[in-house]
This record gives sequence, C-alpha cells and structure tokens, in this order.
Amino acid sequence: MSKSNKCSLKDDTCDDLINGTRIVTDKVKIPKTNLDMNLVGKELCRHHYNKLIVNENRQLTRAVKKQQCAHPKHEEYTKDNEGKRGRPRKNVLVKIPKRLQLILDLPLDALICNPCLTMMDHDEENQQSSNYQPPTQRVPTNDSDNPYVLRNHILYSAKEYNELEILYHEAREELEQIKLSMQ
Repeated sequence: MSKSNKCSLKDDTCDDLINGTRIVTDKVKIPKTNLDMNLVGKELCRHHYNKLIVNENRQLTRAVKKQQCAHPKHEEYTKDNEGKRGRPRKNVLVKIPKRLQLILDLPLDALICNPCLTMMDHDEENQQSSNYQPPTQRVPTNDSDNPYVLRNHILYSAKEYNELEILYHEAREELEQIKLSMQ
C-alpha cells in the first residue's frame, strides 16, 4: 500500500500536513472500543492515531491497574491496619489460592490483596468452615542429616565435617607457628 500522506479520517483536527501520517498495520494493538472502525490499512494523522489508538490503550491500561480487592470483608480486614505506624504495606493483588476458593465463592479470575489473604487464615469464621484448608507449613530441614562431600567423593556428616574443619584450622595454625619459629 502506498502512502498518500493524507489522513483517511480527514476532518478539521487533522495535522497530516504538519506531522505526516502513519499506516495502521495488523500488528498495531487496536483497542476494543475502536475495532468497529476497521482501522487496519488506513492512514492516520498523528492526532487521530493518538486519539484512537495510543490514548485508548492508555485508558484501558489504567482501568486494569485500578482493580480492587474482591474480598467481601476487605474493608473490615484493612481498617484495623490503617492507624498502625510503620511503613505502609503495598496492597498487591493476587489470585485466590485454590484452598480458599470454596470459602470465598468468588470467580476464578478474582483478585484479592495480600492483607486479606493473610487475614483469612486468622479469621475464626473461616477456620470453622468445613471447606477451610490451612496453609501448608514448611518443614524445617535438619542440616545435620545432609552429607558433605570432600575429596574422592567421601561423604561426611555435618558433625564429622565440623570436626575436620576444626582439625584443619589447628593444623594450619601449628604450621604457621613452625614457619615463624624457623625465621
């Protein structure tokens, strides 16, 4: 398609004589609100391009960013934290964990904030529900059971490894003393 440098939507606001035009290709993300205008393949001046594509996409992005917590007790859970001192918590929205989905009865794509997620596990009403599943606890690992490998693939327990390390440092200190006495 050849460029004519004339806006396809010619009206009084066009600035195609000053700024030229841009051809809208199928790679341009056209907002849903303007899909019915069949903009692909058309030449648009900067004014129309910004108005119909750039600014619409920005507004849609802002609308997505303004999502709020979908938890039914959000106000109740967060009002307790408003007066507290310290650094304000960032209310990041996250997907509802499957273990809490049955309790909340919200759509699968609903988002809740971190404070509500935390408060749900402390809420007695939720804990008494037959559908409540507590969060999985991390099992602390015992480092003494983990083997340590030194030379020749010989395995040592943590206790044996610590004893060897102490002996190594003692031997090194003795060698330093011998070296200093020879000087």
